[in-house]
Amino acid sequence: MNRLFSVGFLASLVIPLANPFLFSDRATLIRQITEVPPRYANKQLESSVLIGGVAPHHAPLTFPLIASFYSRLRGTRSDDPTFVIVGPDHYNKARQPIIISDRPFLTPYGALGIDFTLVKKLLAKRLVAIDNEPFIKEHAIQSQTAFIKRFFPRSKIVAVLYRANASASQAQKVGTFIAREKGKKAFLIASIDFSHYYPVEKARKLDEQSVQALARIDIDAIPFIEADSPAAIVTLLSYVAFFRGTAFINARIYNTADFSSNTKNTTGYITGFFGTPLTD
Repeated sequence: MNRLFSVGFLASLVIPLANPFLFSDRATLIRQITEVPPRYANKQLESSVLIGGVAPHHAPLTFPLIASFYSRLRGTRSDDPTFVIVGPDHYNKARQPIIISDRPFLTPYGALGIDFTLVKKLLAKRLVAIDNEPFIKEHAIQSQTAFIKRFFPRSKIVAVLYRANASASQAQKVGTFIAREKGKKAFLIASIDFSHYYPVEKARKLDEQSVQALARIDIDAIPFIEADSPAAIVTLLSYVAFFRGTAFINARIYNTADFSSNTKNTTGYITGFFGTPLTD
């Protein structure tokens, strides 16, 4: 005799195998933003092969910036790339310095799958360790997933988190390895926020210095960048530096004060893309 199972029961079997969506209460807001992107999202990017970028993760305040980032990127790539998202383990819950998730991420637009081939290769080289629990409440990753799924519905991701004690050497090996394995087929995103807790005037000056360091693709300057994950920046720069002629383009600086009346205790945000010129 066949047994019928309720939808709730079936969901209970599936959900533990995926990372639940962190911003369930913000799903409507995300839909509103992504269905009608900000007016500055439609400006064309410079003609180049884009391989990486920087996007904020301060949610939900910077959702419009994140939507703009992926909306502008969409016209430059196919709809099925591998996105490698690197960011800080804000709560230092990871059991190892650099961790990875092997579970899909649920979003309002469906599940965002994992590039298991790249995950297995990173694990085989012992560059990362699997530790799914910290990803469930980690906004550095979850701030990006819905927008990726919306604008690149056939894409896959590899999500990487760095504890505060992750070394520059470890982070650099991750970036270089991904460049060798995926080439320009991957798009590596540093999901990071920059200056923290400064008045807006000082914050903007610090963030301008950070943009200059990013534009130089200067790994040695990273200790002087005010950001919440220096290791994630090391991985990003190690990845993009692998390709000759890479430049940091369309860099823009924002601040908490641009979205609220808070001008005293602010956070800085930088968006921008790394690309190499097109060749005939």
